[in-house]
Amino acid sequence: MAKRVLCMVLVVMFVVGATAFGRGAKDDASVTKVEFWTFPDWGVGQEGETFRQFVAEFEQKNPDIKVEFVPRPELEQAIITGAGSGILPDAFTVAFNQGDTFLRTGIVQDLAEWFNAMPAEFRNQFSEKWMSALSPDGKVYGLPFTAYAQLLYRNLTVLERAGVDASKPLRDWDDWIATMEKVNDIGLHSLSDMTQDGWFVMGFVGAAGGANGAVNGRTTVGAAEIQKALELYERFKPFALEVPTGDQAAVDLFTTNRLAYYVMGPWQNPAFLDAAKANPEFRYDYTLVPGARTGLHGGTNGGEWIGVTESPRAEAAWKWAAFIADAPQATRFALTGRTVLNSVAMADPEVQRNELNALTARATGYGFADAAYFTYWPLEARVPFRDAAQAVYGGRVGAAAAAQKAVSDLNAVLARGR
Repeated sequence: MAKRVLCMVLVVMFVVGATAFGRGAKDDASVTKVEFWTFPDWGVGQEGETFRQFVAEFEQKNPDIKVEFVPRPELEQAIITGAGSGILPDAFTVAFNQGDTFLRTGIVQDLAEWFNAMPAEFRNQFSEKWMSALSPDGKVYGLPFTAYAQLLYRNLTVLERAGVDASKPLRDWDDWIATMEKVNDIGLHSLSDMTQDGWFVMGFVGAAGGANGAVNGRTTVGAAEIQKALELYERFKPFALEVPTGDQAAVDLFTTNRLAYYVMGPWQNPAFLDAAKANPEFRYDYTLVPGARTGLHGGTNGGEWIGVTESPRAEAAWKWAAFIADAPQATRFALTGRTVLNSVAMADPEVQRNELNALTARATGYGFADAAYFTYWPLEARVPFRDAAQAVYGGRVGAAAAAQKAVSDLNAVLARGR
């Protein structure tokens, strides 16, 4: 899945006894128990409380269905492993970049019969792009739920000291590099090292106009867009530290006013909010990642969907999935600060007042999808992007040659899925 940074450690009392003797077993002849597995960070704080409210409301409306809410450590791997053992949830949330992997397990229920029977108002409320990814060849594998995208966090204290007018939006890469030169002039750095993970490199391929995709085991990403991204990495080098983005050291540099920019998803914001409360001299904001030219923006983006496994309880699990994905519930989940893939929910005025949420929703329309969804695109497919950036960054090869090799290496990865 796309990189998920959990800001807390959750100790989950996960009782396997219920599943060991037949998951989702009925408590009695009239009540069907639906096990719902979700990400561990969705089980704590405001998100966890909101989901528990959903369970109570759903059970009140559907007295013949009982939902067991299970925030599951190592969620996606647990489900993949469970495909062999038979220990599975009845409904689940999972990242879009796991779509092909999950379909290959043979456990995902086609929901087309139930989805198509829903009113148009229900069917049309979901983001068209993401619903389309879930609906190949007349099938419906799930419902879009949440989204994330890389954003550009800006240290306003550093930029002010460097004489950068942060009130002016960054138009393009040239404009961005010009601000880095000013930061360099005062002896500070602008970036951490974004060559350590292809997830970052992919975002800049999107910022160059590239779009993810795969057809017949070959990537649709062009070498020209990869080359542009790698040329940007060459320009980054004088302004970047060797500390990898994602390391706590890079976060600390940003929050102690020694680093101007930090690229990461919206989950990073709570830590920055805490740092700003502890240190009033640390001031920051967030914006879209600049693109190669005005009108383009970057950042790797992705999302999560709600699915149902094949079982005698699939219809009951579908009812639960449809309930939490519907606009009233999606709106309430969005109000916890999560960007949702429900257009009705995201248009809610109160949701729109959450600046980070609204910006993340905008960012998902740009950049680079973190996988060719529901097509073979393993996490290993990020490696050619990483290797190309490191080769260029280290001066071992030029951007053009590295881009061509990245395409070749990526096609070799994708060919294994044919």
